[in-house]
Amino acid sequence: MFTKLTCVGCLLIVLGCGALTKKSSIPKEQMDKDIAAQVVDVQEGSEKTWIFEADDQRCFTVVDQESKYTDSSADVTVNVGSWQDMSMDGTAKYIAVFGKMLMKYEKSGDKWVVKSVQSKDLISKTLDTEQFKKFVDIQMPLCRYSRFLK
Repeated sequence: MFTKLTCVGCLLIVLGCGALTKKSSIPKEQMDKDIAAQVVDVQEGSEKTWIFEADDQRCFTVVDQESKYTDSSADVTVNVGSWQDMSMDGTAKYIAVFGKMLMKYEKSGDKWVVKSVQSKDLISKTLDTEQFKKFVDIQMPLCRYSRFLK
């Protein structure tokens, strides 16, 4: 009997503590606008910086295990994949970037304000049509969370 009560008590404490440490949520629409306003360094590939405002499509998802939230700040890690169509004169050419970024937010009143965005491991690639099709398939899981299409 004591063991059952102890287990139930521990379970209630764990569940109660989980409720007290509930993560704050930054709307994905706001995060997409914040990403769109960024120019970030790329660690590897053909491009040294990425201008998100020029994206033809951008998808991202939050990496919960790597994100940290407090009442007044948030360090949000996102997996992002985006591409820009650079085709000219009938030659298909796409430039894509993918990888992780760290978005640092602070709470101002009841609004989250982005303070910085840092590339963690962004890679850029110049793709032909076949490579681009594969890239689109690979990034589709990110699009289930948030998708911007020009």
